[in-house]
Amino acid sequence: MSPVRADDNQEGASQTYQVVAGHIIVHATGAVKSPGRCIGARPVDGAIIGANQPSGTQDGLSMPDRTFLRTGSVCLIVGVIGFVVFVSITPVEPSEVFDRPVETLQEMVDEENMWLASHVLALASIGLILVGLGALSHSMRVAQSVEVWRSAAFIAAVMGTTVLIVLAGVDGFGIRGVAVAWADAPAADKATAMRIAQTIEAVNMGLWGVTIGTFFGVAIVLYGVSVSMGDQYPKWHGLVSIVSGLGGIVLGMAISFAGGSMNSTEGFAGLFPFFWITAVWLLVMGVLMWRKTTTAVELEASAGE
Repeated sequence: MSPVRADDNQEGASQTYQVVAGHIIVHATGAVKSPGRCIGARPVDGAIIGANQPSGTQDGLSMPDRTFLRTGSVCLIVGVIGFVVFVSITPVEPSEVFDRPVETLQEMVDEENMWLASHVLALASIGLILVGLGALSHSMRVAQSVEVWRSAAFIAAVMGTTVLIVLAGVDGFGIRGVAVAWADAPAADKATAMRIAQTIEAVNMGLWGVTIGTFFGVAIVLYGVSVSMGDQYPKWHGLVSIVSGLGGIVLGMAISFAGGSMNSTEGFAGLFPFFWITAVWLLVMGVLMWRKTTTAVELEASAGE
């Protein structure tokens, strides 16, 4: 097959792509001063794209890598949207059991189906987001400078997700059962059931603070550092993530130390700016991961013509 020539948009620089045995070979001629269309590294004359090289070194990706990144991209986008919906449709905040206990427990009983459905959605969304973050870490593995950071970021995400799953179980199913028991209890036992609900919610607030500090805080900061130090994605995306994650760490510590004394309104008022920034950032990274795979497809198509 005849080589396909691609202009690098630089004076005196060009590249020739050739398909040999199903792989794309780059032939660089002239003074190549920048990677041009390639992502992550400067093309080397005779370098094979997509064969025996780390994915992301050039535009070419192996089929398993491309599939994993696309799957992770979809999981990240769908998971973030699902978690936003969960936050929006949750009928009542159980932490209000400290301020208006009777009304809060009664609302949990009245909205039982919505309460259960919203927390099932939360669990599914958390799992999808974790898969997406794993793919994001995978997409940055070509850069040795970010190896430690991307690995630490995913570990922090796993830790935060684990706590969040426990929180969703206790908050979504445990305290709901206490609310039903409170509603069915005789008048003499209602005060005891209410105190049990408040005790469970105090535990929830501690878990909620740890979740924010690790998942929305430490993990997001580490992903931001990985992005800003690497060359796979725009560096300013990493700076945005770092700022949002630092806010999450501060808020998580505040909620953990405050415990039951910080009601849900105060907690969410502090979380929302960082939550929305992080949600938008995750959506953007999901889109960029997908575009990373389509760039590889376009390059292979142009080389095959």
